[in-house]
Amino acid sequence: MKEMTARLREMLTMFLVLVTAIVVVFVAQLTLEVRSELVRVKTAIQAIRTDPKAREASLQPFAVFDEKCVSCHSDRKFLGVHGTSSELQGIIAKMEKLPDVRLSAQERDRVHASLELLKCVRCHGEVNLKKLAPMGTAERLEIIRRMREKPDSGMAPEESAEILRAYQKIQGF
Repeated sequence: MKEMTARLREMLTMFLVLVTAIVVVFVAQLTLEVRSELVRVKTAIQAIRTDPKAREASLQPFAVFDEKCVSCHSDRKFLGVHGTSSELQGIIAKMEKLPDVRLSAQERDRVHASLELLKCVRCHGEVNLKKLAPMGTAERLEIIRRMREKPDSGMAPEESAEILRAYQKIQGF
């Protein structure tokens, strides 16, 4: 009987060692698979960050209007001419004095930049603005300058740099 109990103990010990080994191998395999998947995800994220089309798709120059302005103003309100940069700042300052308007400094900058970019929307859609995303600063400035020189642009020469700064603010730079 003692011998049978010892034999049973040995078999149980071997069985537990075998099960433990299988579990360890299984966990190790899962860890390796998760690690390789994580590397693939990091590579995909890096590819998206450097892809101009992804940057272009994420640019939403007028999203701030939907977030902060359209609860009181219709879309038509934004289509009018808003004037120079200082006039835009005056409009925003006036709006901020209203009791139900709460804008952080970053939101104020985004509203100002979006109003500045409305000068472009008179002739071009938001899709055309997104095409500037993969371009460099000099290339964007040249395009803005060419658009400004058109007879019906209604833009002053100093507005090229302001529009470029507005675009960069909207892009997050």
